[in-house]
Amino acid sequence: MPTTPRTVCAARPSVEALAHDRLDPAARSGVHHHLESCEACRSAFRRITSGWLPHVRNYTILEQVGKGGFGVVYKAVHHQKQRIEALKVHFGRTPLRAAYFENEVHLIARLQHPNIATLYEANLGGSPPYYTMAFVEGRQLGDHLRASSLSLEGRIHLFRTIVRTIGYAHSQGVIHRDIKPQNIVVDAGGVPRIVDFGIGKMLGLTEPIDELAPHGSPEMPEGPIGTFGYIAPEQMSGGAVDSRADIYALGALLFHCVTGEPAKWATRADRLAAYLRERHVSRADDLAAIIGRCVETDPARRYQTCAELDRDLDNYLSAWTIAARRDRPPGYALARGLAYVLRHHPWAVRAPLMTTAALLLCIVWSGLDLRYYSAGGAGDDVHVIAFADSTVEALRSGAVGAPEGVRADDPRSWRGLDAQLLRRLAVAGPRVVVMDYFFRRPNPEHDGALADAIRDAGAPVLIGAAEFDRDGEPVGGVPALHEAAHAAGCLIGVRPTALPGEYIVPLVVERGGAPPFPGLAVAAYAAWRFPDSRARFAAAAGAIEIRYERRLSADGESRWRDRIDRVPVRDVHQPVSAAAIFSPGDRVYRGAVRAVAPGHWDGRVHRYEQVLAASDDQIRAWFEGRAVLIGQMRGGEDRYQLSDGQSLYGCQVQALALESMIGEALPVNLSRPQIAARALAACVVGTIFVLALRRIIRASAGWVIFAAVPMLACAGLAAAVAIARSSPERIALEAGMLLAGILTAAGFVLLAEALRERQLQLAPGANWSTGDPTLSSTLLAETRQVTAG
Repeated sequence: MPTTPRTVCAARPSVEALAHDRLDPAARSGVHHHLESCEACRSAFRRITSGWLPHVRNYTILEQVGKGGFGVVYKAVHHQKQRIEALKVHFGRTPLRAAYFENEVHLIARLQHPNIATLYEANLGGSPPYYTMAFVEGRQLGDHLRASSLSLEGRIHLFRTIVRTIGYAHSQGVIHRDIKPQNIVVDAGGVPRIVDFGIGKMLGLTEPIDELAPHGSPEMPEGPIGTFGYIAPEQMSGGAVDSRADIYALGALLFHCVTGEPAKWATRADRLAAYLRERHVSRADDLAAIIGRCVETDPARRYQTCAELDRDLDNYLSAWTIAARRDRPPGYALARGLAYVLRHHPWAVRAPLMTTAALLLCIVWSGLDLRYYSAGGAGDDVHVIAFADSTVEALRSGAVGAPEGVRADDPRSWRGLDAQLLRRLAVAGPRVVVMDYFFRRPNPEHDGALADAIRDAGAPVLIGAAEFDRDGEPVGGVPALHEAAHAAGCLIGVRPTALPGEYIVPLVVERGGAPPFPGLAVAAYAAWRFPDSRARFAAAAGAIEIRYERRLSADGESRWRDRIDRVPVRDVHQPVSAAAIFSPGDRVYRGAVRAVAPGHWDGRVHRYEQVLAASDDQIRAWFEGRAVLIGQMRGGEDRYQLSDGQSLYGCQVQALALESMIGEALPVNLSRPQIAARALAACVVGTIFVLALRRIIRASAGWVIFAAVPMLACAGLAAAVAIARSSPERIALEAGMLLAGILTAAGFVLLAEALRERQLQLAPGANWSTGDPTLSSTLLAETRQVTAG
C-alpha cells in the first residue's frame, strides 16, 4: 500500500535555524512559544542540539540563560504542561555544592510571593538533580536601569519593592545572603523578582549545610561566601549572620542603583554624599545617611529590619525627617520650614506659578504669529483645467482633435491646444481665466492663434511671468502674448514650511522704489474683483492693499474705485543673493493659505481632453461666471508636499490661494493684548479646574499624578505651539487656547501640589561606569575566593 507522506510543520525551518543559532533575535521568542505546543518540532530541536544541550526527562532545553557556582539555569519547555520554565540543573561534584543546591530548593519552597519566582517542581534524586521555577522574561536589574533611564524616585520605588520582598523572606525565616543586581530580574512591566537563593539560610541555624549535606560529608564551617561589595563584614569573616547581613547588601545595592558606581564604594562615608551631589540627587545628605546606616560595620548600628529601611525611604520621598540622619544642621530646619509653607500656605506658590504659566503662553503665542482663519468660502467659484499625462496620451493617440502642428512630444506646440481651449471657454463666459504658464520662447506657428484666443476669450486672461524689471514690468517671454493678456503675475514658487496645515504663497515682490509686482494668485484676484480695471498694489502694515483704477471712466467720474481690498501678510522674506527671479534687496511679501481636505477639488478639476470634448451646455455648467485656472498636473512635476503627507500641484496651490481671497477665508492675527487676556483667563480657569479635582485625582492615582506633573506642563506648552501653528477656525482657536491654558496651568499648579505632597526633585539618570565589570557567580569557601564586583 502506498504510504501517506508526513506533513512537516510550517515552523520547522525557523526551529532548525534556532537550533543552529542562526535565527534573528527578534524572532526567537515566537519560536520558543511555538515549541511549547508542537511536539514534532521539539523532537527535531532536541535531535539537533543533543551535542551541546543536556537532556532532562520531560523537558526540551532551549538555551542556557545563566551559570553559577551551584548549577546552570536553562530556558526549557515542560512537555506535559506545555509552558516555558526556568530549569536549574546541578552538575557539581562536591557534596557541599550539592547540599547548597538542595538547600536552595527547600528555601524557595517556603516562599510564596509575587516578587519571588515560584517553585514548580524539584527532582533532587535524579541524575542530574534539578528544579524548575517560573521563567521571568526580563532583564537583570543593572541592565534595566541602564536601558530605562528611571528617575531617582522611580529607582527608589523599585528598590522599595525589593526591600519589602526581602522583608517578607525574613518573616519566613529566610535570609538571602547574596543580594546583587544579577540576582534581581525586572520584567517588561518594571516589576522586580528576586532569584537565586543558592547560598540562603534559615534564620537561627548556624550551620544548616551540615544538616543538608549527604551522608558522610565532613563537617566544615561555611566560610566567606557572597559577592564582594555586597557581602557584610561578618559574612566575609565567616561568622554568624542574620537578617542584618541582607540590610548591608541592600544598602550597597541602593548606592549602586542611584549612582551606577561599584557597590564597594558605598562604604566610603567621607565621599558618599559627594557622589550623590555630583549626580544632582535631591537632599543628598539624607539619602547618604540612609545608605550609610545600611552599610555600618557593626550590625547593631544598621537598620534592624527591612521595615525600618522602607520607612526611612518613604520619609525621604516625602521630604520628612530621616531617622538615619544623626547630624541636623540649621539648614535642615529651614528646609522643613519651606515644606511647611508648601503644605499650609500653598497660594504663596500657586499664584506665581499660575502667572508664570500665563506669561509662558504669551511668549509662545506672540512669537508664533497666533492667528485664525476667518469664516468664509468661495463655494465652487474656482475650477482647474489640467494638462495631465492623460492629455499627452490623448494627443499621441489622436483622441483629441488638436490643431495642425500640435504634437505630443513638442511642448511649445501645445500652445495651439491652449488656443483651442480658450475658444471653447469663451462659450461659457468665465469671469477670469488664469494661465499658470510662462511662455519663454516664441513659437510662430501657434503664438498668433493663442494671442487671438486670449483677446477673444470674453474674460480677462492672465499669464505667468518669470522675470520683472525694476519698474515692475514683465520681461522675457513672448511679447505678443503679454500684449494680448489682461495682466501678468510672477510665477514664484515657495516650498511648504514644516506647518502641517497651510501653504505659503508669495503675494507681491517689492524692488527698489518701484510699485510691487504681484504674484499670479493676487493678480488673478484683482482681475476677478474688477475685470474692467487695472490693479495697483502697495505694501501696508500687515497686509497688501489693492486699489482699482478704471480703464475707462465717464465724465466727472473718478478713475479710482472706492473699494480697497486687503490681503493679510504672513511674513516678509528678503533674499540675500540673486536666485530665480529675485535680486538682492528684493522684499517678498508672503501670505498663508490653509490646506484643504483631499476631496476638496472633486468635480472641479477637468482635463484638457474632457473640456475639448464637452458640449456647450456642459462647458457653461462648469465655467460660466467662475474663475478658471489652467495649469499642468503631470506626474511629480511642480508638486508641493506638506509635512503631514498632503500634496497639491503648483496650479492647485495658486487656485487655492485665489479661492481663499475670493471667499475671504483669510488669516486674522491676534494682537498682543488679545493674546495676554486669553492666556491669563485660560490659566485662571485651568487653576480652578485643577484645584476642584485635586482631591479626587490624589485619592485615585496617588503619586502617579504628581510624577506626571512635568508631562502636563509640557503638554500644555506643546498644545500652545500646535494651536499657534495650525491656524484653525476661530471657535477651534478659542477652544484650543483654553485647553492649552488648562493644561499648562494644570502642570504648574500641580507642580506646587507635587512639591507640597511629595517635595522631591527628581534626579537625572545615573552616570553608569563603563568600567564596572559584570559580577561573576557566587563561589564557595572551599575555593577560598570571593567574587569581585
